[in-house]
Amino acid sequence: MMAFGCSIMAGEEIENLPQIPKLLAKHFDEELINYAKVGSSNDEIIHTAFENITPGQTIIVGITDVARVYWPHHKVDQVQSFSISNFKGKLTGLKNTLDSWYKFCYNEEVLEQYYYSKYKHLERYCHNMGNNIYFMNFCAGDRGVIANAKEGNWCTSVPSLIKFTDSSPRYGREPKGHPNSQAHIQYTRYLLETFPTLKEKRRK
Repeated sequence: MMAFGCSIMAGEEIENLPQIPKLLAKHFDEELINYAKVGSSNDEIIHTAFENITPGQTIIVGITDVARVYWPHHKVDQVQSFSISNFKGKLTGLKNTLDSWYKFCYNEEVLEQYYYSKYKHLERYCHNMGNNIYFMNFCAGDRGVIANAKEGNWCTSVPSLIKFTDSSPRYGREPKGHPNSQAHIQYTRYLLETFPTLKEKRRK
């Protein structure tokens, strides 16, 4: 099984504890290869998936906040994901640009439609390779096109993991704000109970 996503899928702050990708790999009885990266935007997640997916795999994707961007920066000579909170050192000069983008260009509904379209391309690519692919909403919006996706492998019509975590005092967040292991465990059970295609473990 191959996993793609941001820090939540990467298991930041709960590295050695039960977390969604490990729990689903156990459910599918498959070895886990986790390509998730802390701070990844949806563009970076999609780019990483296209670069690394191989045939005959189960693929899980954790959709992240659509407000993250994947831009190049001349001082580090590479493309990186950025949000308002992650500018450090040589990257601080880009913050004014991103602030202006948020102020004058940002439209969450348009971005969700854009990323939904790109994830649908990834979905077709996976199906053409004989892969099962499942999408989950980790910290995207709960009312847009992603949340309204009706396909059985789109496990996004339920509250995001972040909203699920904050909905009950039984769960909680780690110091940096990531859902704790108990939230991962309960959310995995919730997904398996809610989405039959995820529970059946059938390969297309």
